[in-house]
Amino acid sequence: MSIEPHWPSTLYAWLHAAGMFEAGVAVVILCVLAERRAGRLDVGAETLHDLGKLLFAFAFFWGYLWFCQWMLVWYTNMPEETSHYALRHTGSWQPLAFVNVVLGFA
Repeated sequence: MSIEPHWPSTLYAWLHAAGMFEAGVAVVILCVLAERRAGRLDVGAETLHDLGKLLFAFAFFWGYLWFCQWMLVWYTNMPEETSHYALRHTGSWQPLAFVNVVLGFA
């Protein structure tokens, strides 16, 4: 949104907060796995499973917010809002938009 200041979005902050929290949980999981493998941390399978469920939940929360934003823009079909998605789903932005969605769930 910072490269297109005329695009209004009430979910922009929520999208980034959910994405950053998801990334943070993923980093914590990777650190826990690295420390567990090195023998410096005694973490059971139940804890790892709980961390995985938390990551899974926030991946779907991020996807839900992304879809809600897209659906509202698609439904209202207002030119000042559709220009943001039209630009990002054409040309060199199109692969990046696809990778963003795929990596959000990966």
